[in-house]
Amino acid sequence: MLEENDIFDNNWSGIQAEGPSNPLLRRNRIHHNGGAGFIAYQNGSGLLEGNFIYANKKYGVQSKTGGHPTVRKNTIHDTSHGIYLTEAGGGIFEDNAVSNALGSGIHIAADCSPSMANNRAIPEGDERLGVCDSVLRRLY
Repeated sequence: MLEENDIFDNNWSGIQAEGPSNPLLRRNRIHHNGGAGFIAYQNGSGLLEGNFIYANKKYGVQSKTGGHPTVRKNTIHDTSHGIYLTEAGGGIFEDNAVSNALGSGIHIAADCSPSMANNRAIPEGDERLGVCDSVLRRLY
């Protein structure tokens, strides 16, 4: 369990969950990392709850290649994309607040099937998307 830590200034991601990895992360500050704040890939999972995830170079939270984290009640801001799902990434995403993303607040690629409930993606400016579903090309 990682609880109430300051995770920052890593060359790539702040935290990576790969393969059978299943970390529990609560009330951490995950920021200023070179890639994602948190990434789940190659069937990695984990629980992220009540974290402040901000100012990471690429993504706040990323899930790909079968990653399936549970991500709830996090504040994600000031990053390229808030929540980014590609390459059959999935997971459960509930009650997250995403703001000030340069790209999509929440991006879901066509081959992804996450469970999403009560997330708030606040668009900033005319060209930024709140939520982009690449299957239907629509905003929520």
